[in-house]
Amino acid sequence: IDVTDFRPTLGEDALESDESDDEAYTQQLPTDDECGHKGPPPLPPHLRHNILNKLPPPHQPLHLPPPQRVALNHLHCTAIKDGIMVLGMTARYREKYVTTVFYSVMPEPTGAIG
Repeated sequence: IDVTDFRPTLGEDALESDESDDEAYTQQLPTDDECGHKGPPPLPPHLRHNILNKLPPPHQPLHLPPPQRVALNHLHCTAIKDGIMVLGMTARYREKYVTTVFYSVMPEPTGAIG
């Protein structure tokens, strides 16, 4: 490869740093208004349909309806109600669905910190 005709597109002046460029880089964290942060994103609509919140069919009260494919292997968490938090996950094994539900008693607050 003959590189004798190669001409750089940038001169040596373009590679030198300018002091105004260094001022753009600081150690200060941006505020929420500067970066547009408004909190966590909303839950996708397809994950709002939790099979644990649906009633079973009347002719088979022990069976739940089959879950949506997109809801498999996702951890579902309920809000803490009456001091209990409920976690659930549904996984598929061949043609069967296995739903595991964990109930956790939340400890009572010991007092105000202050």
